[in-house]
Amino acid sequence: ATAAAAALETGHNGQVQMCFPVEWYREDLPLENKAGNAIDGLVQQLVNKSMTVPRTFDNFVKAKEGPPELPPPAQATKQSVLIFSDNQGFCKSIIDAAPDGRFGTKKFVDNTYDLVQDDMAALIGPKGWDIIIFACGLDPPASNSVADVLDQNTRLLKAFFHMCKAVQKNDKSTKQFVVLSRGVFEEDPKVHKKVGLGITVASSLYGMCNTARQEMEET
Repeated sequence: ATAAAAALETGHNGQVQMCFPVEWYREDLPLENKAGNAIDGLVQQLVNKSMTVPRTFDNFVKAKEGPPELPPPAQATKQSVLIFSDNQGFCKSIIDAAPDGRFGTKKFVDNTYDLVQDDMAALIGPKGWDIIIFACGLDPPASNSVADVLDQNTRLLKAFFHMCKAVQKNDKSTKQFVVLSRGVFEEDPKVHKKVGLGITVASSLYGMCNTARQEMEET
């Protein structure tokens, strides 16, 4: 065990091969708006700020021309979204908080765990959707017992497996495939002690998503 731990620390040829991010960096972004230009506005502010010379340096720095104005973004269009919802209502709250006019057709599926590949393919349909959201990774197990954790993880991964097959077999299934989970990269011992073993549910989705990305290069 000691040798194996040392091998993990040193890696191969001095490089540690990690399959997940070691650190998460917080990057605050503005909430999206109806026009779909929230990020563009933020970038324009950063450009303006970078071109501003403090008055203290007026005698040392030549005045710059005005900051360039970014071209206006195209008007955001309505998108259709198919949601395989969680049982806690988190995803529905996220969708409800979206700016007005950004979603056209919306369909919530509440019995994801009971569906197989053919059922999901029928929901996707021949025309597909702009966005498909798989939110079942937000669901906790019935309890923190090992049996309940394994049971929920098994149900979750089977549903995601069927979903991936249904999406992959239809070239028009979706333009964006979103997978939601929570807490699987949490490192705070206090959170683990408070939540318990159930926090590990959905952690396997990360590896499955890595594989799915390789097999769905156009999605």
